[in-house]
Amino acid sequence: MLKSTILNHQYLIKRVLYDSGDLAWYDEPYLYKRISTKLKGENFYIARFYRTRVLADIQAIYPMISAIDISYRSSNTVEVKLTFRPVDLVIRNQTERYVIIRDQVLRIYSGNRLADGIRILDLPVYLSGMRSMSGFFFRQVATGLVEQTELLYQ
Repeated sequence: MLKSTILNHQYLIKRVLYDSGDLAWYDEPYLYKRISTKLKGENFYIARFYRTRVLADIQAIYPMISAIDISYRSSNTVEVKLTFRPVDLVIRNQTERYVIIRDQVLRIYSGNRLADGIRILDLPVYLSGMRSMSGFFFRQVATGLVEQTELLYQ
């Protein structure tokens, strides 16, 4: 009975679609490739049941993801909807942008809307050659940086 219902071949995931809003919000191709790799070849019901494992794997590299929802669309096709955590602060170092999310500094690229409307902390020109933010804000929590940035802009 299970073979003709839940374990039917039409529920084997072969194609993964993404919400167009998610792609505009955060367009890192490796994120979507990683999710697709995790889901392809799995049964939809099993993947949906174990989505917390998929989420944990994704969050290890992309901590800006807070939730993942997997929906069945048609034969062998699912749609993935991601929920993103709010950005605390954007740091701009000349042409490079970084965001602080949950006290982690992450680089974002120009096409991302993840940081739209968030206050930007511009770093001085003499830091333009710096390629990593690790250690720059040593033991400084994001809320403290946001408060200090607000004071700077006043």
